[in-house]
Amino acid sequence: MSNRLIFMVLLIFPGLFMVFNPDAAISQESPNDSLFSQQWGLNNLNTSEADINMLEAWDIEPGDPNVIVAVIDMGFDVNHSDLQNNIWKNPGEIPDNGIDDDQNGYIDDIIGWDFVNQSEGYDDGNSDFQNEDNDPTMAQSSHGNEVFGVLGATTNNSIGIAGVTGRCKMMLIRAGYLNTEGKAVLSGASISKGIIYATDNGAHVINISSGSNKYSNSYHDVLKYAIDHGVVIVCSAGNEGSNSPVYPAAYDLDGLISVGATTDEDKPAQFSNRGEWVDVSAPGQHIVSTMNNDRYGQIHGTSFSAPIVAGIAALLVSHYPDWTPAQIKTQIMATVDVRESLKDANATSGRVNAYRALLSAETDDVTDTGSNNNTTGNTAQPEPAVSSGDDGGGGGCFLSLTRESLSDCIDSKGVHK
Repeated sequence: MSNRLIFMVLLIFPGLFMVFNPDAAISQESPNDSLFSQQWGLNNLNTSEADINMLEAWDIEPGDPNVIVAVIDMGFDVNHSDLQNNIWKNPGEIPDNGIDDDQNGYIDDIIGWDFVNQSEGYDDGNSDFQNEDNDPTMAQSSHGNEVFGVLGATTNNSIGIAGVTGRCKMMLIRAGYLNTEGKAVLSGASISKGIIYATDNGAHVINISSGSNKYSNSYHDVLKYAIDHGVVIVCSAGNEGSNSPVYPAAYDLDGLISVGATTDEDKPAQFSNRGEWVDVSAPGQHIVSTMNNDRYGQIHGTSFSAPIVAGIAALLVSHYPDWTPAQIKTQIMATVDVRESLKDANATSGRVNAYRALLSAETDDVTDTGSNNNTTGNTAQPEPAVSSGDDGGGGGCFLSLTRESLSDCIDSKGVHK
């Protein structure tokens, strides 16, 4: 069944009713994060109905700290004040003892893993591209931090921004490096290894904000492995302003959500890729997020639309832990705000709405993969093989523009510096 047909069936027969969570601490009053007023995608103060109704969504579900979202990206600044409290910690590993305590094949993988293993790259004295290790940090690019911030920055901590997931935890997986020309790229083989690692170590949602026009059977199989083990995959659609499919976003898998970008006027962002292979759209222009070295900045790109949807998926996992990846995908698609301006942008002609997605739905008619979101670690299906030479589906970060000049950096109090 096509994405558009699934969407139309559920739109006609939604069966929606509201469930209120009395333990939710985040109310329709705006959180006290100092830059929240600039996060128009969550709560738009200028153009009505162009945001994802985040405040109302948080009233239903503020996020479960036991829900894990894996961010596969360039690398991260784990000391950022707005991020460090929401980093996943491996409960089976004792830090820095040089022993693989949980016997998962990775020594001292406390917060995730660095899967980059390249023979050459851009070396500025701080580079780390030659060997895999337990340190997923990266100083040369803020892209990972920017994605992390949109998705999982600490909410209601009086500084910076609010992440969509609220209280969920982020597993950090580095798959990117700077090539010899200084360009940020992600290795398809490293991403694939990261997907398997995230799946086998308890992730419920994986965000991938990168891609290319290369189709890879092995990449497809790795994604299917994750989905079959109950993991929701969210991918950015790319920034070429094209209808041409981009992978991994364009893989036809029940639990994979492809995301394009919208503006604060509910129009497709000019740079965003579009077409029937894109499932939904989400805010992706003039997005404020975290950068390296405790900074903040304004960014554009489908790279930052995807983590909004990954955040909604994490809230759905928190609220409906028995739902499958296919059910979560269908719920997100069925509850978009349909807009005439988005008619040709994606399969649903809509922009995601977190509040509507969190309304409980009758799911009997929802396509079911037979997986449960809590079935991570299932060993019945062997891990797919990943070749170090297979870079299909890797490619560049989906970043249209990053404003990192001194005049465009923002401090945690909302002041440009």
